[in-house]
Amino acid sequence: MNVGFNLLFSGAISAIITGGFQLYIKSKAEKELESYKQKLTIHTENLKFELQRRSHDFNLYSVKRHELYPHLCKLLLIAHGNIRALYGLRSFLSFDEFSKSDIKAYMENRKIVEGKASSILANWETNKKNAVEELRSYLRILDINDAESNLIDARNYLLISDIFLSKSVTAMSGEALEDISMVLTYTKYPEHGTHVERERLNEKIDSLLIALKEQMKKELAVSYYEDEEIK
Repeated sequence: MNVGFNLLFSGAISAIITGGFQLYIKSKAEKELESYKQKLTIHTENLKFELQRRSHDFNLYSVKRHELYPHLCKLLLIAHGNIRALYGLRSFLSFDEFSKSDIKAYMENRKIVEGKASSILANWETNKKNAVEELRSYLRILDINDAESNLIDARNYLLISDIFLSKSVTAMSGEALEDISMVLTYTKYPEHGTHVERERLNEKIDSLLIALKEQMKKELAVSYYEDEEIK
């Protein structure tokens, strides 16, 4: 009888232990599953946030680049074109048909300072040839100043827009500006043989600006998006 009781008691204890262990395993599994679900939820939310952030970044950069790229390209073309206009075949007004009042209005339109304008007007009727030479010499200075101003405008625009530009566009624009600046230097201070280097640079700039426009078009396409392009 004692043997039977012991066996029955042992069986009951074994069943309790087995049941308890199964409950423990089940509880642990449920907790691990719940923890996994929570982690999965957090990971999913992080992915959604990252997707929204990237979408916002893309929209922001896309909008800004559609605004900045055309204007930057325009400023580079103006800077290069106005510097090129400083040399080579150029047409000039003869001023032969200009009266004193005509030349006064012309100088006011060109914003020639009063002191220089007065000097030119004083000679207009007594020594027109010298007055014209003085005027053309001063107009040359104004044209160079305007070209320098165009170059500065393009350089400043590149600097303030840099945060929204791709690395490629920044590098190509910077290189073009350096070359355009050298063309201006050779034009202001010509020396023997510098015209050859100036023309070489002009050809390089022309090719560079064409490549820059193609790069800009590529980046402005709807499908264009690269992580490394976002600074």
